[in-house]
Amino acid sequence: FSNWHFTLEPLKVSLIGEKKNFIAATSEFEKHLNKKNWLLIFFLSVMGVLILGISCINVINLSIARSTNRAKEIAVRKVMGADQKQLVFQFLTESILLSMLSLVFAVSLVELFLPYFNKMVHQQLLLDYLENWGYIAAMGGIVLITGIVSGLYPAFFLSSLQPVETLKGESLNFSKKLRHLLIIFQITVSV
Repeated sequence: FSNWHFTLEPLKVSLIGEKKNFIAATSEFEKHLNKKNWLLIFFLSVMGVLILGISCINVINLSIARSTNRAKEIAVRKVMGADQKQLVFQFLTESILLSMLSLVFAVSLVELFLPYFNKMVHQQLLLDYLENWGYIAAMGGIVLITGIVSGLYPAFFLSSLQPVETLKGESLNFSKKLRHLLIIFQITVSV
């Protein structure tokens, strides 16, 4: 590892794949093509972030729904001696493992549909995961962030509830309001 050398590379070089200066294109056609590529890259990046946000909200909604059903289980575990740290660790671990499973499923779908996508856009995209560690690092980071974000609410909110209130069902009204707000936001972004 001592021989490795890491440098930053501008997005215009790595995404468009040309080593020449973006502004100093030689002809008007190349300038238009490069601007069009950048607009497409920007648009697809924004769409990707929005889709990831919608899926995170969906996972949070499902986690809240599942965790409110598990609220009585959590209350009983707290009565039996489980502390808040153990419950937080359990919820975050479940959420991250669910994200990892989703990554495996997503990569399988990408590999399955990549030839059809290449044919549709008239490009030859190739994802070589083993040769480019950046893909693996980015996917690992996305899995970790998505898992943590989707597990934060159930981990910290439900583990902080008082067992007596939870068993009576008095403390879960906030969960319903939050779920409604998240669904409204998710539909708004989708539209």
